[in-house]
Amino acid sequence: MKKFMLGLLAFLGMAVCFTACGDKEDDPTPKQEKTAEESGASLYNSYKAYKNAGDDNIAKATAGVDLYLAYQSYQKNKEDKEWINEFSKSAASVAIADKTGIDVADKEAAEAQISEQLKEKLTDGSMLSEDKVQQVTAAAELYSVLSQIF
Repeated sequence: MKKFMLGLLAFLGMAVCFTACGDKEDDPTPKQEKTAEESGASLYNSYKAYKNAGDDNIAKATAGVDLYLAYQSYQKNKEDKEWINEFSKSAASVAIADKTGIDVADKEAAEAQISEQLKEKLTDGSMLSEDKVQQVTAAAELYSVLSQIF
């Protein structure tokens, strides 16, 4: 009888112990989303990294995922006109800052032109079709559209 009670007690103890250890509390700090400026800069920087990756498949895949994630930030906020303006201005600003030999007056005009082209491509739906399920294919398609702008 003692062995039966000891076994039952051990079984109940294990059940309580595993139940207590099995709960996973949510992270108390919520994941911070990128701002429009950060997402726009990330879009151009990812585009540039993808372009410069050459034959390095790992670098190209990493840049492709970053490019796709920057576009996903746009998708989440596409209804907010102010966010879109900041996003496109930030991407254009980083793109112009990357170019050398442009006058200050020309930089502002070029930045405005790139920003408008980017907003046009983003809103007309030609950047990525919604049925793309593979991020690599989507990133390659996104890169080809961005190469016409940047």
